[in-house]
Amino acid sequence: SKGAQPGSSKIVKLEKAVGYLVKTTGRTWLGPAGGNWIELDPVFHKAGWVLIEGPGFGKVGPLLEEVLPNEPAAFVMRFSSPYNDDEIH
Repeated sequence: SKGAQPGSSKIVKLEKAVGYLVKTTGRTWLGPAGGNWIELDPVFHKAGWVLIEGPGFGKVGPLLEEVLPNEPAAFVMRFSSPYNDDEIH
């Protein structure tokens, strides 16, 4: 369901490892710059909103993927670059 604008305009950038799971309330919000946000479940996380997809953080594509009940667990494949030691997801 669509939610009202979050009460704070403070944005904190946190990066989590690929595959990190977050629990949400299901409430979404379309930000002023066009970003699609979802509310974190305060029972499991500090109250706040996380960006699903949108401008402003230099990332392309969705940042979160929905996991449905009874869906097989996702897996993360990791590859190493042949040109340097950087890990590619």
